[in-house]
Amino acid sequence: MYLEAHEVLKTNLPIFREKEDGHYSLVELHFLNKKIEDYEKSGYVLVKNGKKLLFKTVYKKKD
Repeated sequence: MYLEAHEVLKTNLPIFREKEDGHYSLVELHFLNKKIEDYEKSGYVLVKNGKKLLFKTVYKKKD
């Protein structure tokens, strides 16, 4: 699921230009058979869709 800028800018999570090592989307966690409860929301990755900027939520393993 993609979010628009106004949905992301009101949060305190960082925005990444690219997905970093250890970051996963919910779809990736599902297909990798990872336990979603072991991961936490880490921030958002910028996704360009034509001229529109969208954001995808990324998760990382809890400490």
